[in-house]
Amino acid sequence: MINKKQSMFALIAVISLIGLDIIFMLIRISEYGVESNPWPTITIKMLFILYLCRGFSAVLRLKQLKLLELEKERIDKEKKQKTPVSEQKTGNHTKFMPEDHSGYLPDE
Repeated sequence: MINKKQSMFALIAVISLIGLDIIFMLIRISEYGVESNPWPTITIKMLFILYLCRGFSAVLRLKQLKLLELEKERIDKEKKQKTPVSEQKTGNHTKFMPEDHSGYLPDE
């Protein structure tokens, strides 16, 4: 599975790069003027940023799901390690109850 910290870093990097591209585009427009209308391009880039920001909650949710999965695996592992009471080996009880139990049957 992909490391969540790397996913978060990649998401931040992409959003930052698109934001910087918009800023540099506005600086270039202010210095040199425009050849064509830049607003459709800026609007599309802003929409990309908007939808990429939704990825933060998705990455955090994936992290929570992974933690829950790890906790469930830990609990299952503990359950497997514990021997059921019916299968547990106990000490030698022959001093209390001999192997031949016929002496403990009620007389008829």
